[in-house]
Amino acid sequence: MAALCKDLVLLISQFLDEEGFKETARMLERESCYYFSMKFFEEMIRSGNWDEAERYLSCFTKLDDNRYSTKIYFEIRKQKFLEVLDNNERAKALDILMKELKAFAPDNEELLKEMTLLLTLNNIRDHESLSMYSDAESARKVMMVELKKVIEANPLLRDKLEFPNIANHRLRRLINQSLNWQHMHCAYPQPNPDIRTLFVDHICVPIPSDDNLFSAASDSNPLPSQSTSMLVSTSSASNSTSSSEAHSSISSEALSLGVPANMGSAASIEVFEDNTTEISTAMQEISDASLPHQSSVNISDDLPKNVLRILNEGSSPTSMEFHPEKQTVLLVGTTVGDVGLWES
Repeated sequence: MAALCKDLVLLISQFLDEEGFKETARMLERESCYYFSMKFFEEMIRSGNWDEAERYLSCFTKLDDNRYSTKIYFEIRKQKFLEVLDNNERAKALDILMKELKAFAPDNEELLKEMTLLLTLNNIRDHESLSMYSDAESARKVMMVELKKVIEANPLLRDKLEFPNIANHRLRRLINQSLNWQHMHCAYPQPNPDIRTLFVDHICVPIPSDDNLFSAASDSNPLPSQSTSMLVSTSSASNSTSSSEAHSSISSEALSLGVPANMGSAASIEVFEDNTTEISTAMQEISDASLPHQSSVNISDDLPKNVLRILNEGSSPTSMEFHPEKQTVLLVGTTVGDVGLWES
C-alpha cells in the first residue's frame, strides 16, 4: 500500500502541474520528498531567488547531511554574497558573511578569510580568483552546471530526480474509468447521467414516468388472463431487447461535468475532457461481456403487433425467459424479486 500511496501522490502532483497549480505542486514535492524538481530549482537559481532555492532544497537535505549537500548550500550562499558585494552593498554582504557563511568556517577557515578580505576591495575582480567574474547572470549559469553534477552525485537526491513515466492526464482517466464502472452497474442507467460530484458514488435515479405507467396500467387491468399472456410477453421481450441495447450503448457514452462534446453520441462517461478513446474501448468490452447477448433474439413478423391487455404483475417486469421445452410458458421476474409464470 505504501507504494500505491506514493503513486497517488505523484499522480496528484502531475494533475496539479497540468492544471496550472504550480506552487501547490512544488509544495506537495517539498512535503512528500518523493520528487526533486531540478527544473524548478534551476529556475530559482537562475533568477537569484536564493531563499526559495534553499527552502526547496532544505526539504530534501540539510546543510550537514553529507559533503555533497554542504557544497550545494555553500555555493548558493557564496554566489549570494558575491552579487551583493558586487553591487557595493557592503553592510548586507557582511551580514551574509556573518550569519550564513560562518556555518562553513570550521572546515573552510582559509576560504572564509579570503571572503572577508573581499570586503576591503573596491572591485571583487581585483582578487585573483575572481578576475574572470563577469556578471551575475553568467555566474549563476556556470554555478548551476556545477550544482547539477553535485546534486546528481548526492545519494539523498539522485534517486528523486526522475519523474515516473506516466501517461498524460492519468488521474483524469482513472476517474473516468471509475465513473464508467459505477454507471455500468446502475440499476436504472440513464442515457445522459448528471454527474455533479465525485464525493459519493454515481447512481442513476429511476425515471418516475415508467413506474407511473405500470401503475396506471395495473389499475385499469387488474386481472391477468392466459389469452393475453403471449401478447404481453412479446411486447415485453421487445422492450427488454431495446432496454438491453440501450444499456450497452449507455455504458460507453461520453459525458463531462463541463460542456459535453456531443450529447447525442455514444462514448464513455468522462468527468474531464479527454481526446483519447482507450477508456471507451475498454469499458465497452466490459459492458458487452456483462450483458446478456441479444443477437439471437428474433421476434417473428407473424406475431400480433397490437397489445390488447397489460397484465398486473404487482411491480415492473425486469426479465422474461421462455421455457426451453414448453414454448408457451414464460417466466417473468420483477423489480422486487417476484417471479411469475405466464402461459398462453
